[in-house]
Amino acid sequence: MHAYATDAKDRESIPLWLAAFAVAAALALSSVLKLLKWEVPWWVDAPSVMGFYGFFYYFFDN
Repeated sequence: MHAYATDAKDRESIPLWLAAFAVAAALALSSVLKLLKWEVPWWVDAPSVMGFYGFFYYFFDN
């Protein structure tokens, strides 16, 4: 966030919405990969939610 950002209520709720979208995106990715019958390494499953959250937060911040 920028130094001139405000302490509005949106700053409290936006990260929660981003987290919810990240969970939904990770579930969707898992479903699509199962539908395509692709096998992914075990280490891809664990950081996928945080990876999506970081991706969404980056675009929200910029």
